[in-house]
Amino acid sequence: MNIDIEHLTTFEYTTACVKCSSDMKVLLVCVYRTGPITDAFFNDINCLLEAVVQRFDYILIGGDFNIHVQRATSHETTQLIEITSSFNMSQSVDVATHQQGGTIDLLFDNSNLIDLKSLKVDMNCSYSDHYPIVCNTHKFSPFAKESKIITYRDLKAVDREMLAQDFLKVVDAVAIGENFCESTKTFFDAIGDALDNHAPVLTKTITHVHTAPWFDSEYKEQRKLRRKAERIWRKSQLAKDRQLFEEIRKETTILAKLKKQQYYRNRIVNKEGDVRAIYHIVNKEMDRKQKNPLPDSENIVALAAEFNKFFVDKIANIRQEMNQTPPTLAQSEKYTSDSETSCILSEFDPCTVSELEDIISESGIKCSPSDFVPTNILKDNIGIFLPTLCQLVNLSLTTGSMDGLKTADIIPNLKGQQLDPNNLKNYRPISNLTFLGKLVERVVLKRLNKHMDANSLHIPEESAYKKYHSTETISIKVLNDLLIAADSNSTTVLLMLDLSAAFDR
Repeated sequence: MNIDIEHLTTFEYTTACVKCSSDMKVLLVCVYRTGPITDAFFNDINCLLEAVVQRFDYILIGGDFNIHVQRATSHETTQLIEITSSFNMSQSVDVATHQQGGTIDLLFDNSNLIDLKSLKVDMNCSYSDHYPIVCNTHKFSPFAKESKIITYRDLKAVDREMLAQDFLKVVDAVAIGENFCESTKTFFDAIGDALDNHAPVLTKTITHVHTAPWFDSEYKEQRKLRRKAERIWRKSQLAKDRQLFEEIRKETTILAKLKKQQYYRNRIVNKEGDVRAIYHIVNKEMDRKQKNPLPDSENIVALAAEFNKFFVDKIANIRQEMNQTPPTLAQSEKYTSDSETSCILSEFDPCTVSELEDIISESGIKCSPSDFVPTNILKDNIGIFLPTLCQLVNLSLTTGSMDGLKTADIIPNLKGQQLDPNNLKNYRPISNLTFLGKLVERVVLKRLNKHMDANSLHIPEESAYKKYHSTETISIKVLNDLLIAADSNSTTVLLMLDLSAAFDR
């Protein structure tokens, strides 16, 4: 790496930064003194240390200094040790490092990283008159970047017009039969084959790199000016140079703030009207939504099987614990009125392409990883797919079948960050359903709401799973009831019931 130090003429040096963890970086500096030992050499060493100690917490500096530090009383040794000690650097080599004798190859450490017991000099070296210095370190090991294997399609290289034409041929050729599951599979497979011809599934290994997205070339150049001004001031110690450095440092801080503001302002303006996207940006930048933790496991496949067994057994146990005795006729009549028996919904009306367009425009298009096409491809070609999707939705309504659509990508989500991630009871399954399955559900919901509105079947106090009746609605009502009761000096008792897997009860 380049640490941008100018006018160092008395020695050569090479630097490297070793990343050991997300918050630990070690700077390695290799020095070779080329000229005579003068005051300029010690000034250059001082400039080097000033440039790096404020930027790195862990520093190792080694190399051929050609100063005999075994002569503890010499002027050169005393001056070198004084300079390095002022920066909390300690020298670790105390044996001869040259064939002719003398400790002239040195190793400085500012954070006790070197394991002194492991430090040794290889005197059997034959390829140089300087002996190699070998040692181990404490506290850190090289940091491995996060990497994973992903699958993807190179959709940017696809000719969208040619792909649309092939999709149109598939839609015209595929015939929808009477079996819903077979019809959906035939249609999805045909569309998938057409997509594979244009953009086959590829795999590659990627690494995650943290970068500041607002860090551009303008800010980078400003930082260079700030470092240059700081070096000039530290070398001259003049008041005017310090004033210039402070002015440039202030300008750099202001520019960084402006760059951040401009970046995040543009992100939010570009998402104007999309509340979900804005919340996602805010939660991510404020670190409100941490990465979803999972139980400790070395085998991810075994962990998935364990989650699957737990969720399946949970429902089975709940059903087994429930009273399986059917209600008596008298009990059934108690909760059934004549008006309710006269408005039975026996079948669903078929949907139309225009109705599906309205539903999609309200709810949007979002696909799961197991869907027949990616989301952006579906959006571009939704007009081609809609007639066939309409046929499949109507086939599902008439046959009462959802076979093949209830397969979901399930994400186990920890109910609270403070809970134990190794206890499976603390997770709830989040199901990512297919686009066609959600489309059928929205059509059925529309039919049910229409039927319940026409027959006044809605429960007024229910504030969930109804339009304009969210959890916020019920919270306002409960608060209002509490305030009214308090104003009338009445005692209030609030009874709340939390059922495990409530939908299955």
